[in-house]
Amino acid sequence: MIKLVKPKIPYKPECGDLNWGQNDINEWLTSLKNILPVGAQTIPGKKRLTASAIWEHPWESLRNLGVDAEQLNLRYECGVTGLEFWVVVPVAIWTDDVRRYRHKPYTDSSFDYAFDLDWHEKMMPSYQDLNHIPNINKIMLGTGYTGFCRPSDGSHQIIGLFAPLDNGDFLQVHTWEWYNK
Repeated sequence: MIKLVKPKIPYKPECGDLNWGQNDINEWLTSLKNILPVGAQTIPGKKRLTASAIWEHPWESLRNLGVDAEQLNLRYECGVTGLEFWVVVPVAIWTDDVRRYRHKPYTDSSFDYAFDLDWHEKMMPSYQDLNHIPNINKIMLGTGYTGFCRPSDGSHQIIGLFAPLDNGDFLQVHTWEWYNK
């Protein structure tokens, strides 16, 4: 099982909080600028294995790929709707060797497309954009309103962060960041 490792430089919002107080997840996450060499636009030597290419539910996708990221698999209840949403939603794995994730049940040739990262780059260019948020991820992240933060309480946006994996790859995720300090 591939596991998360704590980044050398954990993510610290300049002004605000992740998902209104879920800052214990900060210790597992980092920003892209903390893992890129100066001037780079993407992670050198790595390609993006999109979670939704494997399975529609991104947390199931991670489990099926053999990635244990349960430290980030947290939920919150929306203080406005009463519905439950995820604090963090996985988007992709940035890897230099996609074969380490291809094992049963994905060894069948019907999954060739899912592990063909060159094809992903050509056929799904929006997924290569580090700021692209798949629709299912937006829905799973919900409103971002918790019991302590209402719609009139500051502002917020969905941001992309990264979690290092113990095999040298990176898990890309989305979460809410609040700005009200």
